[in-house]
Amino acid sequence: MNNIFHISRRQLLCILGAGLGASAFASISNNALLLKQDAESANEELSLLAEICDILIPDTTSKGAVAANVPAFVHMAFQHQLFGGSVDTVVSIGSYLNSKSPSGNFLLEDEFFKRSIIELIDKTTFSKSQETEISANWKIIKEAVIVGYYTSEIGGAEELTYLPVAGSMYRADIAFKDTPHVSNLWMENAF
Repeated sequence: MNNIFHISRRQLLCILGAGLGASAFASISNNALLLKQDAESANEELSLLAEICDILIPDTTSKGAVAANVPAFVHMAFQHQLFGGSVDTVVSIGSYLNSKSPSGNFLLEDEFFKRSIIELIDKTTFSKSQETEISANWKIIKEAVIVGYYTSEIGGAEELTYLPVAGSMYRADIAFKDTPHVSNLWMENAF
């Protein structure tokens, strides 16, 4: 008569070990799948942020936002809910950009289309129109990109250069004849 209530300690430990092992394996494989999905979505977000950063602050005579590693900074900042943003902020903008793209994927479009759609979002966001979720998210992303760039070594050391000697455009004296009410401009007092 061999039933479940009459098992030896060794059999019980084997059954419990097998059960714990199976649940641990299921948990590990589920976590691995979630980590893989998280890594894929993080790569998509970083690619989108890199494209946005390249449009907002491209390489010129100094390096741009992508060279300053701003996309990774913004991604990390949004993971910690800095600037009022979150990972959903990037996902929302990405979904909007993809919906406006003819191919359904903003990253596959040509440079002219990418710039024009970003300019349109920027123009509508900073106009006096009603604020939408997209415009609120765009303000957050743009602020994070600008702060990330100008607080980076590239943005702070190369782009923002201090000239100890003023250039040829420096005018220390203001001509009073050209500006009739200088005191009003600076102090807002009427004499």
